[in-house]
Amino acid sequence: MRRDMVEQAGLSPGERVLDVGCGTGTLAVLMAQKVGTSGEIVGIDLSPRMIERARRKALLPQLKFYQQSIEAINFPDGYFDAVTATYVLHEMPRAARCNTLREIRRVLKPGGRLLVVDIYRPGGKFRYAVFRLLMLLENPTAWDFLDHGLLNELGEAGFENFRQSFIVDDLVPATLAVNPLPVQKAGDGTDVQQHD
Repeated sequence: MRRDMVEQAGLSPGERVLDVGCGTGTLAVLMAQKVGTSGEIVGIDLSPRMIERARRKALLPQLKFYQQSIEAINFPDGYFDAVTATYVLHEMPRAARCNTLREIRRVLKPGGRLLVVDIYRPGGKFRYAVFRLLMLLENPTAWDFLDHGLLNELGEAGFENFRQSFIVDDLVPATLAVNPLPVQKAGDGTDVQQHD
């Protein structure tokens, strides 16, 4: 699954990538191999225990882990080319999710990509029954996340160009969103989208 996520993120050598809620750092290690020594992978997590475990895996110079809140990311505006968030947003209350998505957009370059892998309501009676059983183990924030809808919250945070696919047969959805390029006014006052 993590290797598929790296492919979905479309990473290139030399890119800077942030992994929010990085846990023990396994995905960050795979991404570090993809961006190479000219790139940079940063993993952040609120749990000191997770960061301690992740730092044991930080054997590549382009890989760094920090304990910090994902609601107040300690990096400058437009620093990262891409951000990943794996099974973290549904654990947060709505206000925290909204703050986090705005912070992610702030630290992304214009045109930068956000890849979110998180829970969803599956189709089919059997899968939905299994989903309902698994949801008994989740916090109430998970239902709130599903009720508000990831695409709605991404749109409210200012992201666009959503693309959804599955990285495990109809079980693990991946959502890619883009931080839009700035809009400038033309001489006649109309909006003109900037291009790289």
